[in-house]
Amino acid sequence: MIRPTAALALIASLAAPAYADPTPLPLSYEMFEASVPHVDMALCPADLAQERTFCRMSVHAEQINVFAFSEEGDQPMVGFRSWSVDLMAGLLD
Repeated sequence: MIRPTAALALIASLAAPAYADPTPLPLSYEMFEASVPHVDMALCPADLAQERTFCRMSVHAEQINVFAFSEEGDQPMVGFRSWSVDLMAGLLD
């Protein structure tokens, strides 16, 4: 089982403007679910949406992080995107 700090280190290493590629990454949904506090999303953001995927969201280090996972096999992560929490400021006033 991956430790939460290891999962966050992996996630931080992927913190590019966006990652959406059909090539699976070395993080399965099972590892993610056990290691990263998150909420389920009904839909994936447009730039992460792919066929047969689902998304989860977490907030860490003042970033809103969205992870896309394949519905196939071991459900590997196939996409990742972060946004600044500052985007929420207007919604919370």
